[in-house]
Amino acid sequence: MSRSPRLEVRQGAGAPPKVARVRRPSSATAVLLLLAALWGCGGRDAARPMPEADVGVTTTPPPELLGIEPAGAPDPTEPGIPDLARLARYVFREMRRQQAGCSLSNPFHDSLSFALVTEVKGGRIVGARLGKAVLERGPEELPLPGGIPPADLVAYVDCLEPQLKAIEMAAAPADGIYEPVYSYPGHAGTP
Repeated sequence: MSRSPRLEVRQGAGAPPKVARVRRPSSATAVLLLLAALWGCGGRDAARPMPEADVGVTTTPPPELLGIEPAGAPDPTEPGIPDLARLARYVFREMRRQQAGCSLSNPFHDSLSFALVTEVKGGRIVGARLGKAVLERGPEELPLPGGIPPADLVAYVDCLEPQLKAIEMAAAPADGIYEPVYSYPGHAGTP
């Protein structure tokens, strides 16, 4: 079932929101827009080779792909932090790096919180699996509908596991099993 987009308009402080529906264009309008776009492209003669790139122009991949952390990223090698925090930072850093390949979209209105049961041996992550998963509404924890984690979350952890096993931890936590908890915001404003 497809929902139509919603737009809230508030009229001053304390006024209840009015909901306006944004309508999709009719099929006739859509056909006219398509024809106008095709006409503007110049027809068959529009296909031309791309100009060669300037010799001095280079493209730089995003910092995450170069191994450069964004400003303010927590440093897992920071001295004096507990082993759980150290591991959580390594895992979080890898989650950020893998956003293009392993993505998670929270299907719920509330925040989705989950533990990642992670085993460390000899300075390497040797296993990672999904632990407890709940919904969070403020300070309150709610069970998942049906008590089953969403398939997207299970697939996300499965996708992330080989990447986590490849992490070389310079300042590694002690051998053991850890359960860092991560949270993804919900879709506030959707019913």
